Amino acid sequence: MQSDDVFRRAFEVTSARFIAWAEALDGAAVVEHEATADYLRLSLRPHAPAACAVDFLLHRPTQTYDVQFDDGDTWEGRPAGPDPTALLEVFDAVVAGRVVLRRQGRAATGTPVGRSVIVSRPGADPIVYGDGPMPGTVVSDRHWAPYRR
Repeated sequence: MQSDDVFRRAFEVTSARFIAWAEALDGAAVVEHEATADYLRLSLRPHAPAACAVDFLLHRPTQTYDVQFDDGDTWEGRPAGPDPTALLEVFDAVVAGRVVLRRQGRAATGTPVGRSVIVSRPGADPIVYGDGPMPGTVVSDRHWAPYRR
């Protein structure tokens, strides 16, 4: 965790970059954002069918973020890292359609045992939210479409 004054500067830069980035989506999604001294909230609702909606909340006091993807898959309290502007890579990937919802179920019964969202980034390891591979499970993937085609 960084000192509050260092993270506050990074938070202010991140808020400005996220808002400018979101407003540049012009026509591809309904964009809502709110920035206060303690948090940045960003919500994207794409116009394209089968594209992934996403909600994001960056908390300045705790230096963490929450993210919720289209199907209600939510991850809270994830560390924002030393440079929270790097999280823009997640949103670039969502807008580009490089997001997969992975469901895992028991091979014998189909009972759900895990879910994850995998965000692919060019030239970098994917970011995985949720459960990793589990032995003895059957996997089904749902691929999201890009915001613009």
